[in-house]
Amino acid sequence: MDFSTKRITTAIVLISFLMMLIVSNLPFKAKPFGDITFHEESKNMALFIKGKIPFEKVVITKAPGPILFYTPAYLLAPSDATDDELWVYGVVFTSIIITISLLLIFRIATSFFLKRLDF
Repeated sequence: MDFSTKRITTAIVLISFLMMLIVSNLPFKAKPFGDITFHEESKNMALFIKGKIPFEKVVITKAPGPILFYTPAYLLAPSDATDDELWVYGVVFTSIIITISLLLIFRIATSFFLKRLDF
């Protein structure tokens, strides 16, 4: 990895971190729980995995993707976490996943174009 690649990697991480701060702190942030269905279902899934609620309370009424995405973040939170605390865990988790995805896309693109330029 050369110097310019390290600078771009650092820029990606810093910009992602700044965006997470904007989403989580400014007054014009997104509605924290959307339609609340995915939040409640992810919270129940995490509490079931932790052994705090029975299986009967776990339901998936819509697409399972968001529930499976946010459940690991909610597993990291304490069992008695408030909805606002869970929202922070979700924002940080999403920010980390986005940063990793951007770094992987950058590495793949760099690798692809460097191979294409080699004659």
